[in-house]
This record gives sequence, C-alpha cells and structure tokens, in this order.
Amino acid sequence: MRMKALGSIVVVVVLALSGCSSSGTVGSGGSVGADAASKADFCTLIIAFRKANETLGNDLLSPNAEQTKSAMKLLIGQLQTLLERAPADLKADIDTAQQFYVQFDALLATHGYDTSGIADDPKFEADITSLNSAEVTGALDRIAAYTTTDCVVSATPTLTS
Repeated sequence: MRMKALGSIVVVVVLALSGCSSSGTVGSGGSVGADAASKADFCTLIIAFRKANETLGNDLLSPNAEQTKSAMKLLIGQLQTLLERAPADLKADIDTAQQFYVQFDALLATHGYDTSGIADDPKFEADITSLNSAEVTGALDRIAAYTTTDCVVSATPTLTS
C-alpha cells in the first residue's frame, strides 16, 4: 500500500512536469522576437525533458538502488536546466518542483535509494506525504497547464529570419 502511494506521487509529478504537447508550430513565419524565441527554446527543452523521462517513473521505483539514485539525479539536473530557462511567470513553480525533488532525493538517500524497504516504513510514508504539499501540487498543476496551453511547439521549431 505504501509503495503504491509512493508510486502514485512519482507518476503524478513526472507526468505533470512532462505534460507538454509536441504538436503544432511556433509563430506563422517571418522573424521571431526574442521573447518568442526564448519561449520556443523553453518549450523545446520541456518537450525533450518529457521524452527523456518516459521511463523515469519506473527508474525511480526500481529495486536497483543505483538506478533509482541515477534517475533522481537526472531529474533534479533537468529541473535545474528548466528553472534556468523558464519564463518569468513559470519560474517560481519550477523552483517549487525542483525543491520538492531535492527534498525527495534527500529522503530516498536516507534509505540508501533502496525503495524495497520503504513500503514497511510508516515514517517514510509520513515524510513523503508531508513533502507533497498543496503548494507543490499547485505548482505542478500550473506547470502542466502552461505546457499544454503555451508550449504547443514542434519538437524542432523552424525559426525564420
């Protein structure tokens, strides 16, 4: 039951962070302004993030501690890159998501990234539940909404000069 709760949290967070559409185009031709190019860069980055994380949920719950640790470090690094490139109106939400994962990583580290024993640890369940606050859920919802409404770009947008 506890492992199912952990799995649900991981899957929801990964899906929310990677919920960007990969269809559509940027602009309608002509030159692209700096803001549009920056947004296109961010959207391309978040699409790449989604593709890289298609199996991340399974890796985070792997019985192999090194695989779990590696997946967590990859996710945190990707979130840092997203944070550095995020538009101003999304930066705080991505920062919240990254902070959640840094805390989640620290929690997993206390268990040696061995997720098999976590299912029997009521303190771990309480700790993970406390990390998954309304602030985190709200941030993830706003990221998902942004990426599905504002990041409708092709995986390789064509910018004309």
